[in-house]
Amino acid sequence: MADPENPAPTSIALDASLARFDTDRAIYDALTTKLRERNKTALFDVLAAAGISHVAVSFDGYGDSGQIENIETKANDTVVDLPPGTITIGLAEWGRGDATSRDLSLAAAIEQLAYGFLEDTHSGWENNGVRTATSSSMSPNARSRSTTTSGSRAPNTPSICFEEATMAHPYHHALSSVKKWGGTVDDYIDVHTWFDASKQITADFRHRALRHHAEGIFMAETIFGRTLTLSTGRVIPTRWVGEQHVKEDLGFIPSFVDWVKAIRPEPWMGRTQHIESEVDPAFTARRPQEV
Repeated sequence: MADPENPAPTSIALDASLARFDTDRAIYDALTTKLRERNKTALFDVLAAAGISHVAVSFDGYGDSGQIENIETKANDTVVDLPPGTITIGLAEWGRGDATSRDLSLAAAIEQLAYGFLEDTHSGWENNGVRTATSSSMSPNARSRSTTTSGSRAPNTPSICFEEATMAHPYHHALSSVKKWGGTVDDYIDVHTWFDASKQITADFRHRALRHHAEGIFMAETIFGRTLTLSTGRVIPTRWVGEQHVKEDLGFIPSFVDWVKAIRPEPWMGRTQHIESEVDPAFTARRPQEV
């Protein structure tokens, strides 16, 4: 006979949560695929109008922090600059069935598209996943534009390709600090190493979610103090060094909320074991009666 004061655990709530998650994921994935094609068309239209036939996106596809590093654009065989201005692209957000719009520079729009292609075709590229050049073909004047990913491309085929590059090390961040404020590498290396120590947890650029944000910069103050005394005797705010590191890696200083928005929920994140009635004898008495 069931004990009304200590009801047996039920999986109904969890099953409903997982079903809702599966539905949200299907909606998100479908919208992402639809928007990617729409964004690609809009971007290729602008590139074609500017006479651009080839875009080379350099990225670090191995080592400890894969990321896109550089964008080079060509008109036939001549290197040219991207035209100024912005382009409106659509973005999918988890939990929403419709798209949101954002105005991005052409460089930022190319990066957005490139990350999507790499994730689809070479999952794990950011963590020792891809070391060779990957290309996606583009035919600006064709009615139908296809995108393919491979280690090489056919001659004279306009394309966007992704090529390997390198990235900053704490030592290089420290050298940058020396140029800004003087002193020696040893004056700064501990701070920069701390920001990148999260690579021990996950050896790709996602490690930055742990400390590369405003709260992480203030956390550095609690560890290294509010100021640093350089070997020259100069005293500078520790925050300056943290801000320099984050800006050099990301281009700006995000909040942790910005990172959270980019994390796609997974079922295990929301699972909760209801242990209240097992550990708190007074919980059942306080629990509202269920009808």
